[in-house]
Amino acid sequence: MITSNIDYILIFILCVAGIIGTSLAVIIAYIWMDFKRQKEMIGNIKGFEQYIFPEIVTILPNYIQSFFKYREQGQVAWQCALDGFKKYGNVFKMVFSLRSFVVIGDPDFGKLIASKGDKYFVKKMKLTEAMRHYIGQNVFSAEETDVWRRHRLLLNPGFTDESLKCVYGTVKICAVETLSDYVHINIHIK
Repeated sequence: MITSNIDYILIFILCVAGIIGTSLAVIIAYIWMDFKRQKEMIGNIKGFEQYIFPEIVTILPNYIQSFFKYREQGQVAWQCALDGFKKYGNVFKMVFSLRSFVVIGDPDFGKLIASKGDKYFVKKMKLTEAMRHYIGQNVFSAEETDVWRRHRLLLNPGFTDESLKCVYGTVKICAVETLSDYVHINIHIK
């Protein structure tokens, strides 16, 4: 009689473990299929492409995460931007989630956009609430509304030639210090 009770307990434990394992496998398979579907949609966009892995990567255990190339979403964006600069030059297109945008590494082109491009360069990228959670509501995440236009109106005087010359040194030092963590660069700051 005691052996049969132990047998029933073992069978019950095995059934519960099987149900939990099957449920976890179905959830991971669903997330992976959604990842593949989004990746195929992005694969049709011409230009430099990247894909940021779904949130499941950050909650999986370390031994499963090692199957992915990058573990953190920020690493994917930085690495893709650096690879894009090496492969395509100073101006190229990247895809963040399902939206594409232009990355500008040319200071002259950036200056043109900042000082005279408010009529020609319109902000098209609309961020979701999830992205606002990470970067907050600011000039970069504001949509094409009165808020963004007000921010742009307030920032416009700061992009004159004199203002840009004043902050050039500070921005250069900050950029070199920030990028030196990711890439070994040899830039001599004057």
